[in-house]
Amino acid sequence: MFAHAVKWSCADPDWLFNPAAARLRTLQLVLYAQHLASGHTLVSRALKATTVKKYISDIVKLMMNCSPVPRDFRYAQPGDTRFDPKLEAIFAEIQRYEAMPRKREPFTLHMLVLLEQWASPMPLDHLMSALADWFLVGLYAGNRLSEWAQPDASPHQDISQPQINIFSEPSAFRLGDFIFAIASPDGKSYRKVSAAEAVLAPPGTNITRSWLTWRTQKNGSNGEVRMFTSNPNTAGRSCVAPMLRIARRFIHLRGESDLWTPLSIFRVTGASTPSPITATLIEGTMRSLAAVVYNLDPVKDSKALQLWSSHSLRVGACVILFSMGYTEEQIKWLLRWRSNAFFEYLRNLAITTDRHNLTMDAVGDMPNFL
Repeated sequence: MFAHAVKWSCADPDWLFNPAAARLRTLQLVLYAQHLASGHTLVSRALKATTVKKYISDIVKLMMNCSPVPRDFRYAQPGDTRFDPKLEAIFAEIQRYEAMPRKREPFTLHMLVLLEQWASPMPLDHLMSALADWFLVGLYAGNRLSEWAQPDASPHQDISQPQINIFSEPSAFRLGDFIFAIASPDGKSYRKVSAAEAVLAPPGTNITRSWLTWRTQKNGSNGEVRMFTSNPNTAGRSCVAPMLRIARRFIHLRGESDLWTPLSIFRVTGASTPSPITATLIEGTMRSLAAVVYNLDPVKDSKALQLWSSHSLRVGACVILFSMGYTEEQIKWLLRWRSNAFFEYLRNLAITTDRHNLTMDAVGDMPNFL
């Protein structure tokens, strides 16, 4: 892109006097800054704002050295004292993210695919099998740790002593918080059934929907219920299938009459009783996945790996929806936000940058404003 700009500037001394061309040079700097911020570097990692500014400064020096009339295109107009607002906005966004307290990297679909590969040869009650199901549900629902798993604080590593909510009951999902729907033979209607009835239904039963109840929530919407539907693409993902496996795992380990113990449990090989999924187990698995997927060294990149935690599920759910073009209101609704706090989780993603590039290429579809 910039090689083309430099070639053009050296071959055509008059291009600098063309207002449209000048705006294009500034826009190229803006797109390049966004490109760098989204991780397009030799090490495939986003750069800090100060480093991005240096990259842009070096490009400007090259352009000025090749131009008969030097012009710093970081500024929209000659004589401006502040950089172009679009460029400033990118710098500000990078700095905002750098300053975020306890910022977390998102759990991604690439990490989920690898986890599913690890879990595929494992039995139903293995930790990897349980996490694969819960992580997929978390990406659909944007669950917080307290809504499904246990903190590391004693005594919550014991399934009989889970974290308790304001109603003096377990905070995390229990068997009664899962409801399913069995379709009629003609597929035109359905009836709601308990998790136990869905799990014990005959093979081939068409379970088409599920409902998840949040008995308590950080936003105060206690008792909120959300519906999920099965995927018509049998090879695709849905929230119904992992919810059914979670219920089946729990009933296998604890029985259908246990309506008190949280659902997020697994069995350690050789252990007589199941164990709860805790924050440490979640973090350890996520960091192992990130190390493989993003080619991070567990020792040299340990600081970077610390940015994956149990909260990465909620971050990942938000980032996935944003990257695929969901609106602000859709993201808030799907992930149960009442405010715009989710903006704190957004990243400069390559997919949005690529879409921006396609927009800028659509010259023939744009009206002539002159």
